[in-house]
Amino acid sequence: MFYKQPKRANTYWFLHIEILDKPFENTYTLDTLIPGKCYFIQLKTGFKNDHKMHLMFMKVVEMMQKDGTIEKLSLYPSLNKNKIPSGFKFIILTPTMSAEVILKPTEQFMFTVYKWIKKVSLSKTEDFGLELANVEEELIPIKVTTKGNITFN
Repeated sequence: MFYKQPKRANTYWFLHIEILDKPFENTYTLDTLIPGKCYFIQLKTGFKNDHKMHLMFMKVVEMMQKDGTIEKLSLYPSLNKNKIPSGFKFIILTPTMSAEVILKPTEQFMFTVYKWIKKVSLSKTEDFGLELANVEEELIPIKVTTKGNITFN
């Protein structure tokens, strides 16, 4: 995420979402990676709860604002003087198979079935209750094994 196309933000949030076996539980943990700059939030919700991660995330941010951990308003003077709050953008990291990967026929079949299931199921944006205007999906290649060396004559 940081090496290919850097993202510009005042604060970075890494969210890990876990769907629990307990039907109605809602919890979270917050770890400060870099004070005032980078946080890791683990949102845990029961499988019967609505997966409204945007609302859960905003509740955590609200609690951090109340205890003074982060600023409520934008850090930009032009936005701050008009009392405009900070904006948020969610970047969903989606793993995908790298072009360099060599798969056995059974693994190719399993990966094809996996892609079909992903295509017919709910998208992560819909499942987690995120606003479409604030979401971007980024593909991350998975490298399991690489092809042999290429030689030129």
